[in-house]
Amino acid sequence: MLRSHRRLGRKFAASPDASGARPASTVWTSIVTFALVVVAPCLAVAPALGSGLDAQQPALSPVAPDDASLGAKRLINARVGYSLRYPSDWRTTGQVQATGFARGAICESVEVIDFEPPAGSGPTAVFLHSFVQICARPLTGGSSLDQFMRRTYGVAFVDRFEKTTLGGMPAYRARQDSAQTTYFLQTDEYRVQIVSAVAAPPEKRSARESQLERILESFVLNERRHKTTS
Repeated sequence: MLRSHRRLGRKFAASPDASGARPASTVWTSIVTFALVVVAPCLAVAPALGSGLDAQQPALSPVAPDDASLGAKRLINARVGYSLRYPSDWRTTGQVQATGFARGAICESVEVIDFEPPAGSGPTAVFLHSFVQICARPLTGGSSLDQFMRRTYGVAFVDRFEKTTLGGMPAYRARQDSAQTTYFLQTDEYRVQIVSAVAAPPEKRSARESQLERILESFVLNERRHKTTS
C-alpha cells in the first residue's frame, strides 16, 4: 500500500527545472493531487468502516428494573405459605381493619399512612391510609371454601361474591363497588381473607390505587397447599 502511494507521488511529481529545483507551483500541484487521489479516498472509507463496526454491535436491551413501583420489600409468611411485594414507602404491621373473619385469625398487613390526625382528635377525625390485610385461620372440619362461603353468607352469598382468581389461584371476591375489596382463598391447611382499601388525598389517590393493584398482583399463595373453591 505504501509502495503504491510512493509510486503515485512520483508519478505526479514534476521534473526539476534547469537549476535542479522544482517550481513551487509544481510542488503544490503535486501535493494537492496526491491528497485528492490518495488521502481523500482513505478518509472516505474511515466513516464507512466505523459505521460497519457500529452495525455489528448488538443492540443493548434496557435492563428491566426490579419493579420500581413496588421496590424490593417483600412480606413472607412461611407458616401460612404466602408472600407479596410492597413499595418502599409502605410498612408492615398487624391487623388494621376489623372484620368478623379477623377475630381469632393470624393477621398482618402492609400499609401506608398519608394523614394521621393528632392524638385526641376523636373518633370522627379523618385517617387516610391505604392497606392490604391478610388474615388466615387454620382449617377445621375439612369443609371446602365454597361450603364455608355459603354457610357464612347464606342466600346472599351468590349476590355478594363472584368467583375469580388471585395469584393464579381460585378465589371469591366481594362484588360491592367501593374503595374496599375482599377476597377469600383456601389451602389444605388455612383459609385466607384479604382485605384491601385506599383512603388517600385526591392528589395521591391514583398512585395509591396503582400501588395497591400491583401489590395484589404480586400475591402468591403456596400451590402445594392450594385447595379449590368447589
